[in-house]
Amino acid sequence: MSHLSLGKYFLWIKFISIIYVCASCQNTQTNEKFVIAFSQCTNDDAFQKNMLREMERELVFYPEVTFLFEDAHNDINEQIADIEYLLTKPIDALIVVPQEAQGMVPIIEKAYAKGIPVILVDRTVNTDKFTAYIGVDNRAIGRQAGHHLAKLLNKKGRILEISGLVGSSPSLERHAGFLEAISKYPNILVSKEIYGNWKTKDAKLALEKVIGKYKTIDAIFTHNDLMAQGAYEVCQKYGLIDQVKIVSVDALPGKSGGIQMVLDKKLETTFLNPTGGEEAIRTTMRVLQNKSYVKVNHLPTVGIGYEDAQVWKNQTDKLINEKKVVALKEHRLAKDQTLFRYFSLLIIALALVTILVLIILFQSARKKKQLQLYADKVAQHNEVLEDHATELENTQRQLEHRNEELKTQKEDLNRHMEEVLTLQEHMEQKQIQIEKTNQDLGEQKATLERLYQELRRKNTAITDSLTYAKCIQYTILPSESELKRVFLEHFIIYQPKDIVSGDFYWMHQQNHQVFFVVADCTGHGVPGAFMSFIGYSLLKEIIVLKKIYQPNDILNVLHREVIKTLKQFENNMNDGMDIVIVTLEAVKETGKLKLQFSGAKNEILYVSDQEVVVLKGDRQSIGGYSLDGKPTFKLKNRMLEDDNGIIYLFTDGFADTPNPKRRCFGSRKLKTMLIDSARFPLAQQQQIFNDALTSHLQGATQRDDVTLIGIKPDFDLLLEKTP
Repeated sequence: MSHLSLGKYFLWIKFISIIYVCASCQNTQTNEKFVIAFSQCTNDDAFQKNMLREMERELVFYPEVTFLFEDAHNDINEQIADIEYLLTKPIDALIVVPQEAQGMVPIIEKAYAKGIPVILVDRTVNTDKFTAYIGVDNRAIGRQAGHHLAKLLNKKGRILEISGLVGSSPSLERHAGFLEAISKYPNILVSKEIYGNWKTKDAKLALEKVIGKYKTIDAIFTHNDLMAQGAYEVCQKYGLIDQVKIVSVDALPGKSGGIQMVLDKKLETTFLNPTGGEEAIRTTMRVLQNKSYVKVNHLPTVGIGYEDAQVWKNQTDKLINEKKVVALKEHRLAKDQTLFRYFSLLIIALALVTILVLIILFQSARKKKQLQLYADKVAQHNEVLEDHATELENTQRQLEHRNEELKTQKEDLNRHMEEVLTLQEHMEQKQIQIEKTNQDLGEQKATLERLYQELRRKNTAITDSLTYAKCIQYTILPSESELKRVFLEHFIIYQPKDIVSGDFYWMHQQNHQVFFVVADCTGHGVPGAFMSFIGYSLLKEIIVLKKIYQPNDILNVLHREVIKTLKQFENNMNDGMDIVIVTLEAVKETGKLKLQFSGAKNEILYVSDQEVVVLKGDRQSIGGYSLDGKPTFKLKNRMLEDDNGIIYLFTDGFADTPNPKRRCFGSRKLKTMLIDSARFPLAQQQQIFNDALTSHLQGATQRDDVTLIGIKPDFDLLLEKTP
């Protein structure tokens, strides 16, 4: 009977628990959870930031969504890596603003092939393997801008176009639409197309490089408001504000947006380019909820001139405020719903507890009656216990007999103890042997300590030798005073990987001509240093003693001498060097500097106010693997038009240096930094590149010798100061 009641009690407990769990889970099952990932090509301009804000405001209406965001910082390789990373996550949809139309195709198709909905925003890619696109018709915007400018110019004039990023779909499509419209006006000429990379600074720099040749232009068409701001600043600087009409795209709200620029009369017109952030979230949710949707969604656009700008500004400001209020109300509603849910659960819990207490009281009354029945049974059990006592006496007698047996077993144990003592004596003898072994090990330890100290002394001697070799190596490099005699300014970043370096640089002045060499020898440390001494000696012999002055001839002779010196035709030694030779000669007749260049593998960069020139070396090294055939190093000549130009010479160490993530600094990034930094004094440039290398390494060990040199030649110094 008691077992039956206890079982019923537990059944009631289980029943109440099930009701409570069902009630607590009631609201958690109403909405399906989703994870939406967003890969943005860049988030450092107003347009892209506004897009992200619109998405976040729209997501307030979808509390069941988890939102992941990755910023590629205008780097296509970083964006591809971001999407690869997102594809490892359990995402339900992927929203992408692609950096380039062609380069992003493989990763977009990969995501689409995995069955993940891919939503493209603002920009397209050269494939149809995506779920939906939200953005304006960029070709139509280009056509509207072309017809509008033709109307402003009375169908005649000269126009300069500032496109966005090379290879991005908005740039390509807006440019195509613009040319399509302008082609209908024979008296309008598009004088030049330059690229501003969607940024004010880049557009300003690009326009300043060409504005001297195109001061007669009548209008500028920029692909976004940020580049329009840069174009306005350049026109203001050169006094072209009243002459040039600027038309842009985006019509962003805010103090620095295109609408405000129209009101400030910086722009004639800006064409509306909705970011599509809200529409992207809505379309994505329709896809995830298996609702109907349109694959290509072209957002509306319109040209906003001065007459309409104030109305648009008021409307956009009001709309933004209203959206913020709606988002706040939605947030408060969600909070109230949560509180209501918890309150409901509390009421249900109290009701269940009350029911449970009533059940317990009922069960207690029943058990009280059952206890009386149990008392009667206990009396009967006492009689049974007396019978058991008699049985216990019999059991005690059996135990006494068992004690006799235990005494016999004790005697057996004593005999075993004697055997254990014998074994203990044997163990003591073993202990003596172990102590002798420990003594031998101590002597061996002392011997190892002596050997360690001897090895340490030898290592110190080797280090001292390398340090002395470093001092010798630095003596062959040009001194600071020698460099100042020839160059107006210069900077040198020379950072060996080890104590001594495989890189070296060398200078020699002959009358009104100076020779400057930067070389990267095979290997690091001692092998590289030996090669640098060989290179230094051979260069001095070829130029100073043999009087061979033409760079390509110098490299041809150097190639043969390295092979001869190292006997490379007789052994398998493949050591050599990558090298550049630059000669600068002051030509009295023209008053200009003549530059001659020849290179083995390496290149140089020349940057001036008028031009940026990359002089590439031949694709063969000095010595080493280039044993077959005669060397054919080419000579390149150039007259330097600008005394303010800077020549940059470098080895591959800077560009090939990896960070802890095994990403190299990169040749393209290095050249871009050289071009961007050319306007600063060379001492400041040296600090910029030292900081850049330190920041890139992030505490990692340097993997290669690094050499980066910038020199600013001066005609008068080279002409007057003859050694």
